[in-house]
Amino acid sequence: MDVGMLMEWSLWFAWSIVRAAVLTIPVFVLAVVVTGLGRRWLAPWVRWSIWSLVLVRLLMPVSIGSPLSLQRLLGSDWSEVTEETQSFDPLPNPEDGVRASTTRDLVFAEAISPGSSISAAPTADDVRFADAAEIALAALLAGMAIMGLWTLITTVRLRLWLRRGTECGREDWLQMLAEGRKRFGIFRLVELRTLPGLGSPATCGWLQPTILLPEDMLDWSPAEMRHILWHELAHIRRRDVATSGVLAIARILHWWNPVFWWTQRCWLLERELACDAMVLRHLERGDAPQYGETLLRVLERLVGRGRGIASLAPGFVFFLGRKRAVRRRLAELSRSAAPETRGRRWVGCGAVVCLALISLTDPVRARPAPRPTGIALPAETVWTLLPAEPPLDIARETREYQLRPAIDRYLRDEPKEKPEAIVQDMEHVFRALLQTPREARAEFQAGHPIPFSKDGSSYEVRGETLIVRGTAEQHEEIAALLARWSRDNRQQIGVVARLASTSLSLEELLPGPGGTVLSMPVGQEQPDLGTMAAWTRHDVPAFVRVLSDAEMRHLMRKLQSARDSNVLFAPKILTYDGQSASVQMGSIRPFVTGLQTGAASRLEPVVSEFTVGPVVQVRPMIEEDGGTRLVVQCRITEVADVDHLSMTHDGKSVTLQVPHVSSLQISTAQSIPAGHTLLVAPLERDATGNVYVAFFSAEQLP
Repeated sequence: MDVGMLMEWSLWFAWSIVRAAVLTIPVFVLAVVVTGLGRRWLAPWVRWSIWSLVLVRLLMPVSIGSPLSLQRLLGSDWSEVTEETQSFDPLPNPEDGVRASTTRDLVFAEAISPGSSISAAPTADDVRFADAAEIALAALLAGMAIMGLWTLITTVRLRLWLRRGTECGREDWLQMLAEGRKRFGIFRLVELRTLPGLGSPATCGWLQPTILLPEDMLDWSPAEMRHILWHELAHIRRRDVATSGVLAIARILHWWNPVFWWTQRCWLLERELACDAMVLRHLERGDAPQYGETLLRVLERLVGRGRGIASLAPGFVFFLGRKRAVRRRLAELSRSAAPETRGRRWVGCGAVVCLALISLTDPVRARPAPRPTGIALPAETVWTLLPAEPPLDIARETREYQLRPAIDRYLRDEPKEKPEAIVQDMEHVFRALLQTPREARAEFQAGHPIPFSKDGSSYEVRGETLIVRGTAEQHEEIAALLARWSRDNRQQIGVVARLASTSLSLEELLPGPGGTVLSMPVGQEQPDLGTMAAWTRHDVPAFVRVLSDAEMRHLMRKLQSARDSNVLFAPKILTYDGQSASVQMGSIRPFVTGLQTGAASRLEPVVSEFTVGPVVQVRPMIEEDGGTRLVVQCRITEVADVDHLSMTHDGKSVTLQVPHVSSLQISTAQSIPAGHTLLVAPLERDATGNVYVAFFSAEQLP
């Protein structure tokens, strides 16, 4: 097990303990109220059972569901927190990271190498919170280790100490023990031993119970000895030695929890009171005062000598010798002298069962609403069929363009820039202008440049001369772009991208009518050969609409008020006129998809990485009227399932992974007036029934 997996298990374990502590709070409050109000009429064993429910709840991070569960008072269904969903969620947590990259070495006004990517830097509060969480986790686990070590040492010490004891041979004590076993209905053999250094009577052993007595108790009267032996037999009859082990486990896990320490104190006190009540039921009527005097004498021994070992050692039941506890026990004797009626006992059993049903269960998870299957569009939506790809045999001609005027204009503002770097940046723009939509989508899907079609448009840069083979429309666009660069330099543009996931339909989400659906051909494409993955790639129709600032504010308020909506803000990207920029909002998942022969003819795994989540590419361009035109491509990828293929190689079992990858892609080009936002939404819901809505706004910077 590597360190990363160990940390994940540690986090899961620590969170389970914290979750159990939170779920125990309502049960603890209920126990305090019920035992406090019912101190005079609830039997001690009933109060002890109620505190036992609190102790058990501390050890139960999860439980069965019940509509009567007390955990509903917490205000949220904590039973859903630790469950992991296998469905795809392209909107990651903040720690998953948001990466932004551009074809220009300028992102967030910081110089980086072309084609590289950066991660959204965490804030100082995020760093402090992460550090505090790590420190708290380390302290929690360290405390558990220390408490567990203390428990182990105490247990070993106890076993070694028991070897020093001797079997008691006094016939009168053994006769009292036999009489008590008969009265308490204990059919197991109970051993009686004396132990040097023991401060008070005690009981140990679950399968083979043993009563331990101090060696210097030989001068005690027969009545006092009967009280002591029968009290210890009551512990054996109630199996308190076994339950002390449960208490030790809870102490190790919840050493940090004040709720546990309060519960332990009340639980131990009620345990002693329950044993006292059981002893009084078998003593002669009127012996309660003498039994109280025996308790006081044992307390005097504890004050003078102590217990000898830790009183909370697992597998050991000691006399509870705190003065406050003894006063409570003496006060309880007067009320416990009267025998408990059968009706009162049945009422107590019913109360404990009812409290267990509401305290040891989790809330019933609400049945999820049926997933939406369609997407209702706003009224007056226009459906537009995109034109087919331009034929390759369309007339194209070759022209030359001089880049020196645009370079000189750029150097006037940035004199330290190298001309070679300026030309390299320009090439990215020329490439995007000459690509067909199919080539642009294929390059966006591949994530790296791909060659132009043999019979299509292309370009070549020779020194400071641009040679373009393209259509008349492409030549006009390149000529206008170079003229604008030579006159005004390359205008800097800031692009803000946001992505939302919601179950709301577009009709519910958008204010007012209007919008356009761009219909694209639906088909499937296969990846390059050699990739061990099951792929489904298709383009889907996209809904587009330009929103005013007021409409955008209305939409964001509606998203924020919807419980199942999630909005992710990507970092603001600084790019230039005609330059592409990409934003990745998701994570990279590695899979072992093959084997290869490495050094020394050893098999090595082939790891394939898939970008899961949304990836958006935007290319802003300044139009002749001064507006901004955005060319947007969006791809949302999910891994629906993973198949595992097992085989044997050289006597060793090898398992390969075959991920089922599904990717939907949309693309559009729209003009955006200043102060407006472009909305793009694929008309397809994901596996959870949500629809994704992307927002883009562009601002020309001075």
